[in-house]
Amino acid sequence: MNNSKFTTKFKNHFKNLNFYSMPASILFIVRKRLNLAFSYIFFFLILFYSFF
Repeated sequence: MNNSKFTTKFKNHFKNLNFYSMPASILFIVRKRLNLAFSYIFFFLILFYSFF
């Protein structure tokens, strides 16, 4: 019964949240990718030092 009101409220809240957290989410994704790249680099360095 009260479902449409709830969904519109939720959509507005989600829109505001999405608008405000867009740069934060982009930074978070970039940081995750950087962490992945650094972990690969450290992994290859450990392999390199274990071989030589």
